Amino acid sequence: MLERDYHLLLSENLTERLDNILKPLSFTEPTTGDGWKGKIALSRTELERQARLIDDLFCRGSVAMALGFMREWTISWITWATGEKSRWLKKEVRKNAGGILYAIRGIGADYQLKPSPRLSSGAV
Repeated sequence: MLERDYHLLLSENLTERLDNILKPLSFTEPTTGDGWKGKIALSRTELERQARLIDDLFCRGSVAMALGFMREWTISWITWATGEKSRWLKKEVRKNAGGILYAIRGIGADYQLKPSPRLSSGAV
């Protein structure tokens, strides 16, 4: 594909290897023209594609970048789960999703909301 579509002067072997690496991470929809990112539908397929990218970054040792993408993925998942699929890139929608994420973090850190050791050990 790279050699055929973009006329890159690379050996067939290198082109094939790049295709094998990039194909699982590529968009399933066309991504050209002005405002192309806004045309990408937020779907389970798109979230899975983004998750593969995050996994790939971790495997390559790009931990900081993977963690940043993971936070953005979580915000995208919240927008998907709350029905904001068509507006998932809007600043206010992402900000609201970030607020939900922050609230969940706060709940998790609240010692009063943690289960008592007696209950979590199975003792009654």
